Amino acid sequence: MKAYLYLVILLLFSNKIYSQIEPQKSSELNNQISNTEMISRYRSLIMDNIVANNKEKTKELFNDLKGKFDNEYYTTLYPTEEWIICFWLTDYDRIISGSLKMDSLAFAKIDNKIKPKQDQLYQVLNQTLDKNRDDFTDRIKKSAYSPEDQNFLLIILKTLTTPNDRNYQSAINSSASEFLNQYPHSKYGTYTRNYIRYEYQPKGFSFGMEFYSGVSILNAVTSKYFESGGVFGFGFIWGFGNFQLNTRGAFVFSGLNSNILYNNYTWAKGARAELFIPELSLNYKFILHKRTSISPILGLGWFSAAPYENDKKNNPDLNAIEINANAAPIIGIEISHDYTNQYYYNNFYRRPMFGYYSWNLRYEIQRIPFDNHYSDMNGLMHNISVSFKFGIGGAKRKF
Repeated sequence: MKAYLYLVILLLFSNKIYSQIEPQKSSELNNQISNTEMISRYRSLIMDNIVANNKEKTKELFNDLKGKFDNEYYTTLYPTEEWIICFWLTDYDRIISGSLKMDSLAFAKIDNKIKPKQDQLYQVLNQTLDKNRDDFTDRIKKSAYSPEDQNFLLIILKTLTTPNDRNYQSAINSSASEFLNQYPHSKYGTYTRNYIRYEYQPKGFSFGMEFYSGVSILNAVTSKYFESGGVFGFGFIWGFGNFQLNTRGAFVFSGLNSNILYNNYTWAKGARAELFIPELSLNYKFILHKRTSISPILGLGWFSAAPYENDKKNNPDLNAIEINANAAPIIGIEISHDYTNQYYYNNFYRRPMFGYYSWNLRYEIQRIPFDNHYSDMNGLMHNISVSFKFGIGGAKRKF
C-alpha cells in the first residue's frame, strides 16, 4: 500500500515539473528560425527587389545570403539562378571564378547539399532574363574583359536564353565547339567541355538493317540474254566506328531476251526470270557536311538466275533451272543523308547508346563471270538503289 502511495505522489510531482518546464521549451522553439527558413526569407526578399528593379538592395541581400548560409551543408541558390542574378547585377567575376573552380568533386558536393524550398524565384529571374537578354549581351560586349572572357560569358548567357526544345543541345554544342576551336588552350576549356558541350559520338560496334529499291542495268553482252529490271532488297549492317560491313541480297524482276539451253531443255525467250544478287561489301563513311556523308564501297557480289516460282508450278521442267555466276568484285559509292543520331542512356547495358537512321543513294558496278558453259553471257551489272537504313550502337561522350 505504501509503495502504491509513493508511486502516485511521484507521478503527480513529475507532472508538475513537466508543466513548469514545457512552456519555456516551447517558447524557445517558437523563437528559433531554421537555416532553411532563413534561406527562404532571403530568396523571397531578393525576388521582391528584382521585381522592384532595386539592384542595390538585391546585391546586398545576395551577398548576405551567400556569405551567411551558403556552406558545405546548404545550397542557397541554384547555379542557373545565381548566373541570372550575376548578369543582372553585372557581376561577371563571380561567374568566371565559379566556372574555373567547378570540377566533378565540387559538382557532387552541390548535388548533396540541402536544397532551397520550392518558390517562384527562378520564374521571376527567367522573366527578367527574357526582358533584358539583348541588354545583357550588349553589356558583356562593352565590358573591359578580354575577348576570350566575353565569348565565354556569351556562351553561358546562350545556355540560359536558348529555347529548351529538341534543337537546344545541338545549338549549344555548336557554340561551344566554335569557342574551343577559337581558343584551344583556353582556361575555360575544361568547364566548356564538361558542363556546356554535351556532345556524343558513336563508339564500338553497331548493328542495323536496310531496305532498298532501285534498278539493275545489264551491259550489252549480258542484256542479250537477260532484261534489266527493278530491284527490291534487304540487308544487315555490321558497323564499327565509321566502317560498315554489309550483307545484302536483292531480287531483280527480269525476263529472257534470248533462248537459253539448260541441260538439254530450252528456257524460252520471253519467259520471266528472277535474278538474285547477294552482296558482301565494306564501306567507310566520310563526313562531308554535318548530316551528309560519302562512302566508297568494295566487296564481292554473286549472280543467280531462275524461273519464277509460279512458272515452276505450271511447268515442272523449269524446276531444275538455276544459272549461277562466280563471285566477282564490286566497287561503288554511296551518298547518305544522316538524320540526327538519338543518343540515350541504356539502363540494361549501363552505358550511353545511340539510334540512327538515314536515306542513301548507292551506285555499284559488278562483274558477272559465268562458267565455261555460259561464258558468252559474261558482262557487267550496274546497280542504282535508294535505301533506308536504321540501327543502334554504342556511344561515348565527346570532350
